[in-house]
Amino acid sequence: MLKIFIRHKWDGKEQVLKDLFQQGKIAIRYDNIRSINPNDYKQVKSKSSLKLLKKCCKEGAFVGAVYRKYKPSSMLVGKIKPGSKIKAELYDNGDMILKTVKLFSHREASPIILLANQPRFSTICKWHTVEKQLEDIVNGKKISFDVHSLHPSQLEVICYEYLRKKGILKALLIPIGRTLRDVDIYGIDSKGGEVMAQVTFNDNKGYKMRQLQKYAHKNIYLYFFGPDSEINRKINGIKYITVEKVFAELKKNPVHHQMIKKMLSSQ
Repeated sequence: MLKIFIRHKWDGKEQVLKDLFQQGKIAIRYDNIRSINPNDYKQVKSKSSLKLLKKCCKEGAFVGAVYRKYKPSSMLVGKIKPGSKIKAELYDNGDMILKTVKLFSHREASPIILLANQPRFSTICKWHTVEKQLEDIVNGKKISFDVHSLHPSQLEVICYEYLRKKGILKALLIPIGRTLRDVDIYGIDSKGGEVMAQVTFNDNKGYKMRQLQKYAHKNIYLYFFGPDSEINRKINGIKYITVEKVFAELKKNPVHHQMIKKMLSSQ
């Protein structure tokens, strides 16, 4: 089954959002017409969104939906049953024609891993980065307490915490995971030396490590966090630390254990 994300963002329509949320429905709003045929819409975005929604109804899908103006700190998770139908329904006293789909086994949830990793800009799209986590959450299962259950952005955070715990990193110079293409963590140590680190679940045959090596310079200390399976792929000037080791060590610390537990909460 597909895993999808859908964003409901209609300014001034809080009552509509509330109605949809309480009814357990998702909806898209393109052109105020009743047709559910993608070919009846002019814009490419309208056509592609309706095509994806039809595909979800045909094959079934796990869904994570946000209604931020009504529920800013939670979302609706549920399933679209295979064979479901799209309905053109009137809302806002008949002024809005929405294409809606009723969710099955839906509930309100606030899982950090989903809320913090919403696709940007999209109204409706496939949600590749959290496929397994979304499925577990919808099915009411606990997310496995394992390093590979983390989202890549969460992995960057725990590797930052590891560097800080070890006294290697004292302060950040830029936000984690932004700005520099080949560097996820950039900061200074206690003596003002620069610390740079790359974090990944998969080094793609050493490509990311070779890119990080280009930053090698006096007073720059390079760290590479990667999978245990590639620990023998070493490059001079870079300290390799496995993400499995980081996870195993941090979960022994009470505070970090709670941090990871919150990261992997399915509630």
